[in-house]
Amino acid sequence: MKNVKQKVEQQPIAKGVFVQLPELAKILGVSHPTIHNYVRYNDCPVAVRGSRGKPHIFDTAKVIDWLENRAINAYVAGYRSRW
Repeated sequence: MKNVKQKVEQQPIAKGVFVQLPELAKILGVSHPTIHNYVRYNDCPVAVRGSRGKPHIFDTAKVIDWLENRAINAYVAGYRSRW
């Protein structure tokens, strides 16, 4: 994800709070389906798993760290593929 750190820095309370999916999407500047896909296919950290009628709860610090590590790994993988 491009500019994750920049987007998060624009949100003064973004790192280290517990939020539901709509708030997380707003903090990260992505759509609700993107967050669903992060959780479903990419192993995004969820503090409390939701169920029918109960939303997921996310720790923004862990999600932001996960996205930063994901971006770093993608960059390193691309760099290694050039060798």
